[in-house]
Formats: sequence, C-alpha cells, structure tokens
Amino acid sequence: MLAIISKAFGLSKPSEDIPLMPRQINLSGNVLHFAMPENFSHDMPAEDMIEFVDLTDKSIYKDDKKFTLIRRWWDFKDNGFLGKEYGTLMMSLYIKDTPESLSINTLNPLDFIDILIDNVNKNKAENDDSLTVYSDYFTAYKEEWFNEQRWLSYTYGPLDGSQYTFLYAIPITDKQYLIAEFTSAPNNNINIRSFIDSHTDIFIKKILNSFNIKYLENNLARQAVLNSNTPTLQQLIDNKVLQLEKKHIKN
Repeated sequence: MLAIISKAFGLSKPSEDIPLMPRQINLSGNVLHFAMPENFSHDMPAEDMIEFVDLTDKSIYKDDKKFTLIRRWWDFKDNGFLGKEYGTLMMSLYIKDTPESLSINTLNPLDFIDILIDNVNKNKAENDDSLTVYSDYFTAYKEEWFNEQRWLSYTYGPLDGSQYTFLYAIPITDKQYLIAEFTSAPNNNINIRSFIDSHTDIFIKKILNSFNIKYLENNLARQAVLNSNTPTLQQLIDNKVLQLEKKHIKN
C-alpha cells in the first residue's frame, strides 16, 4: 500500500538512478565505449546509433563538418500521475574534422583549444547577442579526466537562461575529434541552475564516467590522451601568458 501511495505522489525512484546500458562505436578501429540509461523521452524521435565510421571517408561530414553518431533525450520528472515535470536533457555525440585551413592538430591541448574556438566562432550566428559563448579565451576551457583519458570541456547558453550546454571534446586522430554535447532545458517555471544542480549534472557525470576509447596502438592521439605526465592545461596556459608578457616587455 505504501509503495502504491509513494508512486502515485511521485516519491518513487528518480530517473537518474536508472542503470546505464553499455554501447560501443567503432571509429576506424578506435573503439568508443560508453553507457547510458534507456529511459529515453517518448516525445523526441531517436534515430539508430551509428555503429561504425570510416574516418578516411570525408564525405560523411556535412556543411559544418559534423557527423552525428547518436542523439538521445531524457525527461526529468517525479514518477506517478501527480509527478512534477522539471525539464529535458539532450545528449549528442558527433565527430568533427579539423578545417584544412588550420595547420595545427588536436595533439597539443592549446592547439586543440584553437580548433574548438574556430569551430564555435564559425557556428555562431553573426550579431547574435543572445548567446553567451565562451569562445575567445583559453581560460574558458577546462581539462577533465574520465577513465584516465584527457578531455577538454567548455560551455555555452543563451542569456535568458532557457537552456545550457556542456561540451566535452577528445581527439580521435590528430585531425578528428569527438564531442559529447549535453543540453539542459528546464521547463518555464524551473530555474536553470537548480535544474542542473538537482538533476542533469549528476546524470551527465555518470555517463561521462563510462566513456573510454580503446585507441589503435599506432594512433598518435592515444599518447596525447593517456599521458598524465605532460603539463596540465593550466600550466600550458600560464606558460603561454608568460611568453607573451616577455615578448611584450622585449618589444
């Protein structure tokens, strides 16, 4: 009886406690492993996940040089017919290709940030003041480790707080990289910060902590991602700032 009453009034197990189910995607022999809950939103259509990608096939990229591997949505609400609806989380995984105009590659974290900055700027509408886009300075990008692999994270969202997007990028090759993108969109009567703190942040981190890429042994990105003995991103940024200051003083 108590269980029935609890379910009716939305007091049963929350959606973020649903177990994660494993997936894998073969990226020309570099295998991406991850897991996610399967209680997907019934309101948003989901296409089949791409299970194999030939990274040498440049025709897979669209005009923005993005190839989507999977996109899924989750609803956050109290269980039961009286359950309160809080909002939705969208996850997209996609492969990006570095433009030929850039002579840098993904293997150096600072160069990788330059590639990400170039991508964000190209995809931002001109004179669009409604977006808070952290794209033009290095300190907006952070280094995070999941399963002993180095990722770069950054964020953006509209000034009205209607949604917020967290992005996590990792090299797949020296010219191609994976982005895991999570967009939190609360309902109109729900504060965005409260929605993230109470629901989607925990959910996102559980998925991210399942990510692991098994690189080919001869892939140069493997060492760049796995090597924890290299300087941290902050050390690289501090060193670059110091070099610029010295150059300024010398001139």
